[in-house]
Amino acid sequence: MKINKRSQEEMIGLVLIIVLVSIVALVFLAISLRKPGDMKTSAEVTNFLQSSLQLTTNCSPSPEIIYTIPDLIEACYGGEDCSGINSCDMLNSTFFGLVDAGFGLKDSQYKGYDFSVRVLNQSLISIKSGNSTSYMVGDEVALLGMDNAKIMLKVFIGS
Repeated sequence: MKINKRSQEEMIGLVLIIVLVSIVALVFLAISLRKPGDMKTSAEVTNFLQSSLQLTTNCSPSPEIIYTIPDLIEACYGGEDCSGINSCDMLNSTFFGLVDAGFGLKDSQYKGYDFSVRVLNQSLISIKSGNSTSYMVGDEVALLGMDNAKIMLKVFIGS
């Protein structure tokens, strides 16, 4: 009995093509399912946000009362003025100074940041600087005493 080797070679070739196409399809599927820019939590960012909530500001509605950051956020949400200045403007300049001092972009590993304060899904302030990268760390902290109030910071890190 004579065995046709040509048909055996064609079968092996077909199996190899199927295996290669399957591998390429799996790689493509893995890449497409991966979410680019997933934010990883960072102890440094969490500590920064928690400590910023303890900061007292230059805002004082009366000589006996000096606002902390949560007080200033509440004043901004309520549309109140603070020492003759719009409380949202004061909140914006205070956080810009804080975030820039903590995560400044000059000569550092940080390539950019995105900071926001939100109350009831309404953005009170948003500060963005630098460039977005696919690798970011950050966190979101809820404010005690205010319903649905959050501060969030994303820091973009480059290689």
